[in-house]
This record gives sequence, structure tokens and C-alpha cells, in this order.
Amino acid sequence: MVLVGIASSCGSGLGSKQSMQLSSAAEAIDTLPHPTKFNEAALDNLIMTHEQPKEEFINECKSKVSLATHEANTNDEIIQAKKLTVILVNRDFPTYHWCFYQMMHDCDKARLKEGIPVKQKLESFNESMKQLWVLSRSLDAVLQNEVYFKYLRKRYMVISKNYFGRNLNLIGRPFDEKITPDASKDEED
Repeated sequence: MVLVGIASSCGSGLGSKQSMQLSSAAEAIDTLPHPTKFNEAALDNLIMTHEQPKEEFINECKSKVSLATHEANTNDEIIQAKKLTVILVNRDFPTYHWCFYQMMHDCDKARLKEGIPVKQKLESFNESMKQLWVLSRSLDAVLQNEVYFKYLRKRYMVISKNYFGRNLNLIGRPFDEKITPDASKDEED
């Protein structure tokens, strides 16, 4: 996997005042907004009603996440992509917060485009979910919380059922966690 150069810094583009206010992930979780529901409409509302980093910073973030995950096909490779992405998230949490929701928004738009075969949509969806999984687990690792992963998991299950006819059952914890007796019990939200 070629990862040279993607761990370079990318400024938040939020302006110095807001960037200084969000100097840590702990501060960011209380300051940065999240969708109020687990659907496209709530995400659209979030994207359209809140100030975000400049588009160039979001696009740079998307490119870095895509590069980190592009050739990651095994669990070990995906975990390695997550480790690299954690470094990026630590450098600019607000940008990666918005990048996550922008990537989910892009996934929604791509899925709803007409004239594309379902098989192609499913392949694109799966690639997007891999990238979003890595980013959500990275954001949560920095926060030491599961805010982003819980959102992604719920969206993934609903989209899989409603758009691709796959009824999924939650069977355990994410594969990047160490197995402990307490970790085997998952919260059903």
C-alpha cells in the first residue's frame, strides 16, 4: 500500500478563531454539530445549515482517506489504514469531522443517482463504507467514544435493507477491537 505523503498536515480552513476554539477532540465533540436523526434528510440539514471548512480542505481530506484505504482489502490492511488516519484526525479534528459527514452525503447522492446499474451502485457503496468505516473508527479513537461509528453502523444497516434488500443483524463488535468478555456485548441503539 502506498501511503507516502498522506500524513502531511492540512489546515482546517475554519479560520483561526474557530480553529483555536477546537484545539482538541474533547472540545470538538461538544462544539461540532451532528445529524439529529439517522437519515439523508437530517444529514442534508446538517450540511446545509452549518459553517464548514473550505471545500479544498474537505476534498484534501477525502483524497487522503481514499488513498489510505484504496488498496486495503484485508482486516490487517484496513486496521493499518485506520492507524494512519488517526494521525491525520489528530492533526485537524474539525476538518475530518466534516469530511466524514460530507463523505456520507456523497455516498447518499451516488446511491440515489438514476441510470446506474444496482451492481455498480453496490460496489461503490461498499467502497464508500470501507472509507467511512476507517474514518469513523479513527474519529472515535481520537475521541475515545463511538459517536461516528454508531452513526455509520445505523446508516449502513438501514441503507442495506432499504436500497439493497439485505437484512443485516448486528452480531458483534468491530473487528479492530481486542476481544474481551465485556466487549462481546454490544449496545443495541
